[in-house]
Parts: sequence; structure tokens; C-alpha cells
Amino acid sequence: MNTSRILLFMALGWAISGGETPAAARAWAFDPHGRTWCEFYQPHDDSTFLDFGGDIIACLRAPSSLDLFVYVNFRSQAGHHYSGGENAPRTPVDMIHQSWQQALGVSFVRRVPVHLFLLRDCNHQLDKGGFDPVVWTDVVLGVGTLAPFRKTDFETEGRTAWRWFAGGGPAVRTGKNSTWTINTGVTAEGWLRLWAVKPLWSWGNADGYCELGLQDSIRRPRLRHYAKTEAGLTLHARGGGWRFYGGQRWRDTRELWPIDQRTYFGLEFLF
Repeated sequence: MNTSRILLFMALGWAISGGETPAAARAWAFDPHGRTWCEFYQPHDDSTFLDFGGDIIACLRAPSSLDLFVYVNFRSQAGHHYSGGENAPRTPVDMIHQSWQQALGVSFVRRVPVHLFLLRDCNHQLDKGGFDPVVWTDVVLGVGTLAPFRKTDFETEGRTAWRWFAGGGPAVRTGKNSTWTINTGVTAEGWLRLWAVKPLWSWGNADGYCELGLQDSIRRPRLRHYAKTEAGLTLHARGGGWRFYGGQRWRDTRELWPIDQRTYFGLEFLF
């Protein structure tokens, strides 16, 4: 048994037995959240200038301080060239890249919540010859007051609040083509996310967000990463709203379609 698996089981045992539960009584509850977004990159080029998609997370809260959740994400990137060649016909919007994510896991509600889940990435390149789907599945252990898949929160009780998440884990590797992994060199992934929000009005918040992601791969370079920062303004009412945001991708060396050193602007609908 390697070191990463030992640490994974140790942390899981701590999550189940340790920490403090909130003082407020818990009851069964179903809590769905989601968003759709569209953002534009600057500078943009013929390969990628538009990013859009949507995701939803559905959480079943139990009285025993245990939350079960399922997460689904769809994302597409668009460029201008149909086939990517120099002499290829141009189209106004060519949805070149698409990716799906699914996750299934549990959160242990303690003073610092602990999250354990399976995260699956499925990536496709549309309308291109010779490109097979790339799939990998991670076993992720995370801790932090920020939920693994949602950074926006309307309820801040009239004060500045900040939350964080740190997590990662190994990819399940059982061969080049299997249920768990197809055509990928990823062996492990990790993330660090920080989010802060300041209420401006009863119906508006300003926020800042930063994220660092790491990948280990059997291919060179072994260590790949990305880093981005973001600021937004959310106008909301009754648990839903619109968020206007802008950010900077400082570095992106991931193998699949990196968006490196780009400024971006976007709009999200949140619920």
C-alpha cells in the first residue's frame, strides 16, 4: 500500500471520529445549487476565444452530520476554425472542445468539513479526425469550509466572509482503456481554492476568488499546473442572481487545451 493511500485512510478515519459538530440541530434536507456561465478570453485566437457551460450540485443533508452529494458539469470551448488547419474554413463559432465532469461523494460536517468523493473527467474534441476521448477518475480527499464544487454564497450575514478548500488524490489507473481511465497520463490531481465575499447591499455582494490546480502525469513534463484569480459582483434575490466577473489565468500547462496567460470576462446565472 503506497503512502497516498495510507494518508487517505488516516484522514478519513479522522473525519468520521474527530472534530466538532455544529451546535444547531440538523434535519433531512435536499439542497440543489447550480450555475450557467459564458466567458470571453482576451487576447483570443482562432483556437479558443469563448468558454461556456453549466453545472449543478445536489446535496442530501442528513441529521447525522453527513451530507451526500452528486455533481454534474458540462463545459465547451469555441474557436473559429472548423478543423484547426491554416486553410480551414472559418465559422463564427466552432464548438471545438467539450468536457464533462461527474462526482459522487460525502461530506462530514465538522468544525472543518471533510469531503471524500470520486471525480470523473471526460474530454472530447469535436469534428476532428484521429482524436479519441480522454477519461480519468480521481479519488479525492478534501478539507475546508468552501464546498468542493461551488464558491458562490448569498448568505453572509451582513459581514465579510472567506472560505477555503484544499484537496486532491490519486487517479485510478487500471490500463490504457478501462472504465476508470482512457488515453490519459494523469496519475494524481490537487487543488487549492480561496474565496472571499463582502456584502455591499442586501441584494449585492462583491467577491474575490483564486485557484491553483496541480496535475501529476506519466508523460513529460510530469508536473502540470494552472493558476487564476477572479473578482465578481453578484446581484441576487431569494437565492438566485446574476454575477458579473473578470479574471486572469496566470499560467496553464495542462495537457488538454490549456488557456495560458489570458484575461477573461464573463456572466453567470446562479441559483
